[in-house]
Amino acid sequence: MTKGHKHQFLMDFINSLKKMGTGSITKDIKIGDSWYEETLALVSSTKTYMIYARDITSRKNAEVALQETRDYLNNLLDYANAPIIVWDPSFHITQFNHAFERLIDKTAEDVIGKHLDIFSRKNSENIQWNTSAGLSRRKNGSGGDHYPSQR
Repeated sequence: MTKGHKHQFLMDFINSLKKMGTGSITKDIKIGDSWYEETLALVSSTKTYMIYARDITSRKNAEVALQETRDYLNNLLDYANAPIIVWDPSFHITQFNHAFERLIDKTAEDVIGKHLDIFSRKNSENIQWNTSAGLSRRKNGSGGDHYPSQR
């Protein structure tokens, strides 16, 4: 950044603050490989501006890593051939993938937010299991249903 650009940046910063009237404005700024949170504050009693800055590089790096992990997990969920269902601590369904949609013949919109007990025996009339979606159904010895993968 040239010296003239730095000055123009500061003027843009001050003009943004003037448009707001009073108070302060905060922006995240990248300089080289480092990130800074810079706050420009109007000191009304002296009609001067104060600039505060702090290094937020580690926070920005953590945000990037978190986004990469979130993208990876969303892709895993979206493209997995195995049925996957996710629920929160109170057993409400928060997510499931296309393979699970095919398994139960319902869309995510039909099931997201509902309690996990919609899959219980007493509520089984609400779910039509699609056994042609790569799964076969057989009774196991404990009286429950078992769905082994077909190969």
